[in-house]
Amino acid sequence: MVTMWACLGPELFGIPFVLLILIIIWAIASVADEREKRLKPWHNLSTDMSPESVRALLGPPDQVSRSGNQEVWTYGIGPTRGSVAFEQGKVVGYRKPPGA
Repeated sequence: MVTMWACLGPELFGIPFVLLILIIIWAIASVADEREKRLKPWHNLSTDMSPESVRALLGPPDQVSRSGNQEVWTYGIGPTRGSVAFEQGKVVGYRKPPGA
């Protein structure tokens, strides 16, 4: 059976390989753009920032924990996670997510 896509070459499930490749490229580019948008704010993070400033920059944390006199905000999950440590209402350290 000849489909309307036959002029574009070989097909898989009735969809030309060329079209499938373009869809895959678009999907990969979309994921990369979203990742860049998520990581870019980390470049503006610095010590001595207030929790309000960090929340405005990075959004609400995914997890909040306490260790001694530190409060640690965690963003993301697994190996792509980043964290911000506060003491006395100021950032005292942070670990950016990989690639940030």
